[in-house]
Amino acid sequence: MAAIKQFGGFLAGVLAGILLMTVQSMPGVFTADVSASPFQFSSVSGDTYDAVVTSKNRKSASAQMRPEDKILDRSGRLKLAANTADLQRNAVLFAWALRRHLDYVTLFDFQPLTSDKGLNRDLRDLMERDCRPENCDIGGRHSWNRMRRLAEVRKMLEGDCGLLSLRSGHLQGIESHMIRNPAMQVRNDQMRWEQGVKLGTGRKAVAYCISDRDQYGQPQERVVPAGQLFMLGAFEGRFDQIRGVSAVAAACNDFRDIYETKALMQAKIKLEQIFGVAFIRDKASESLADEFGYDGEPDEEDEDAAAEAEAPGPPPSYDLGQDVKGFDLNKGEDLKLIQSSNPSQNQQEFLQLCIAIAIKAFDLPFNFFDEARTNFFGSKAAWLQYDRSCVYKREDQLELHRLYTIWRVRRWMLPTDFGGTGEIVLPRSMSETDVKWKWVPRGMPWWNPQEELTVDLMAAAAGLKTLQQICDERGLGIWTDNLERLQAEFATARELGFNLAFQPAKLPLSLSFADSRTKPSEVTA
Repeated sequence: MAAIKQFGGFLAGVLAGILLMTVQSMPGVFTADVSASPFQFSSVSGDTYDAVVTSKNRKSASAQMRPEDKILDRSGRLKLAANTADLQRNAVLFAWALRRHLDYVTLFDFQPLTSDKGLNRDLRDLMERDCRPENCDIGGRHSWNRMRRLAEVRKMLEGDCGLLSLRSGHLQGIESHMIRNPAMQVRNDQMRWEQGVKLGTGRKAVAYCISDRDQYGQPQERVVPAGQLFMLGAFEGRFDQIRGVSAVAAACNDFRDIYETKALMQAKIKLEQIFGVAFIRDKASESLADEFGYDGEPDEEDEDAAAEAEAPGPPPSYDLGQDVKGFDLNKGEDLKLIQSSNPSQNQQEFLQLCIAIAIKAFDLPFNFFDEARTNFFGSKAAWLQYDRSCVYKREDQLELHRLYTIWRVRRWMLPTDFGGTGEIVLPRSMSETDVKWKWVPRGMPWWNPQEELTVDLMAAAAGLKTLQQICDERGLGIWTDNLERLQAEFATARELGFNLAFQPAKLPLSLSFADSRTKPSEVTA
């Protein structure tokens, strides 16, 4: 029986081989080439990435992956914050790059978008009032414009910060180092605290512990709900990151090296300036007066001074004014000045390269630092690229503005008995969800007004953008408000006996201001 099975297996193998040879010999049938490729890597060299191969030529990273909050623990966060704060105080380049980042990321204008014009006007007036320092900051020092700017500063320097909303309607700035784990923790609650954040389901932040010291230096702690603290943080690396990490941490050493290198270059330049001018006498001259053509006979005092000059010691010097000294050298003496082309051309180019690399931590183009580096078109292209990089950066600020606005609107709508002000009463046909708004990033004015204005109006005439979008892009406010102000100005001019007239023929889209007694103003394309 076993012999029959073996013979059957042998016969099946023979038939399979004959079938395979028949198929391969048929025209139009493709077969896989299993021959060794000349470009195939051998198993001796190993198929791997060079980035994971340890080499003595460069530093190798640790193969252990840890959470970002473990890598940058509280001690590391304090050191990084101290480093960036010192750069902001002393390094001009770092402080300039930070201010330029703030100019593009923290400027917003409030625009209510409800269907009720009267409600829109009330919302703008209330927002303007409560954004003033006395109504916004608990210390009465900062307006909302400055609060959001300072919050972005702490985010860039320390990684994150918070704005604590108070029952009085004010905000209190909470810096990163003030958020820490509570000193007294309940045993069943201890494992839920991490970096000053109490974590819930899915590692969601449910509370924060704020630590500070009173006027006597005694530590004080308070735990606040997460909804009461408006957090602003830099999250650019990990999904499970709890606390923000400064986006400029990678450039701190570069900025410090530039700061110290510049100081050393200045010291070398100063060292060259402290030496004086040497007057070397020839063999026929007996004194410094002979070099300047003095023909009189020296008196006894001059002879004594000349004898003293021949004695060993430093050469006599003469104040020539303007902090320049002249040295009277003896015969055969010489005074060499320490000179070097400092800083050399290579040093200047390398320093510029270091600056270009460092400011990339803020995504700043180099022509922002050196405006003469490129022409108008190169500057405009670099600005467009940088402005695109700011779109994502503004998202964090827009989320902070969203939380702030929701808190403000709810306080205006709540009655005084429930902790609100009751200043906003919605019509019966509207609910809280109908109160819409937006914070518009403040745009840039036209670089070339005559050409860019024409292009914007052509886009509006073609239906590619609205007039309100043009106003948003250029920081011109609300378009309908501008029309109302123009209407008032034209009416005032008519009352005073003047006529204001435009030349709409030169524009692809213009306003024709008709007499209000005949027909209203209309837009013509």
